[in-house]
Amino acid sequence: MKKIVALFMALLMLLGTVALAEPTLLADFGDENTLVYAREVSYADEAADVDALGNATNSGKVPNGYAHVSAWAGEWQLVAAYVSEEGIEEFEFEGVEPGYYAVPEGVILTLNPLFDESANHPNGVMADQAAYLHAHGYDLKGTLTMPEEIDDAFEFSVDFTAWSNVVRGEMDADMNFGPIKVSFKKGDDDFLYWNALTGFDWEDIDEFKYIGMNANGQIIVCAANKNIATNEKAKIYYAYIFAPVVTEEVAE
Repeated sequence: MKKIVALFMALLMLLGTVALAEPTLLADFGDENTLVYAREVSYADEAADVDALGNATNSGKVPNGYAHVSAWAGEWQLVAAYVSEEGIEEFEFEGVEPGYYAVPEGVILTLNPLFDESANHPNGVMADQAAYLHAHGYDLKGTLTMPEEIDDAFEFSVDFTAWSNVVRGEMDADMNFGPIKVSFKKGDDDFLYWNALTGFDWEDIDEFKYIGMNANGQIIVCAANKNIATNEKAKIYYAYIFAPVVTEEVAE
């Protein structure tokens, strides 16, 4: 029994090094674009033989802009959490103010758009079977890594078809614009350690299901009242905001 108690206390101390003592509002974080997912379909002004990630393409038009998944590639660091009035009302959270909240360091989201991974044709995936139309598409894989003190990670994988009925490009049928629904797997906490990272003590909340880039070039992972990938009027309940990881250059 003493060993069990000792292990339990050790676990509490371990989590305590990462979890915030109480939720802390950020006074100067966020603007009108922070929670707005980029959805606009756009292409580079000039035709090119490669896309933004260096993949060879023969489409002539190269998708670009924050809405396209090719802009999401890389490592992203958690910089804030968000709680909306809709989330507070839906889950009847008492004593919670809407706004942006502080989070600890060390939470990293790695995103890897995979060009034509699902394709078996040189011109890309089958975008329209009836017309036998092929297009270059991207699958997306991601890993959410928690701080060392938590030592846990979540993975997700979504293929190009997830975007096919959401937002589509021009006549070349390019896809992968706008936020998308994902399913985080393999971690030990269904809610991506929301309580440990924010200082809240919530129960029976919705899982995080949507990911995309906002109009400021930040990645937003959220829970919402409706499918925010297909419904622009869907309301975010709560969210994680990630900014690009900036590596410092060492002077020679």
